[in-house]
Amino acid sequence: MSVAVVVVLVVLGALLALLIARLVARVVIALVVVVLAIVVWQQRSHVEDEVAEHACRVDTTYFGIHVDPPDLARCRN
Repeated sequence: MSVAVVVVLVVLGALLALLIARLVARVVIALVVVVLAIVVWQQRSHVEDEVAEHACRVDTTYFGIHVDPPDLARCRN
């Protein structure tokens, strides 16, 4: 009887470990996605602010890469 209890406890422990690991992984993935969304939104706002502030003279970066917003095509003509 005691062997059966030990086996049941080991199986239950293994199942709980798998469940907890999956939950923790989902929480970590959700946090990473939220942080990335916030960072991307801030960068987007930065580019918009630069365009609004400097009109046709924009020298801004998006994650360190120089970008020319699409609205600047009319400034080159």
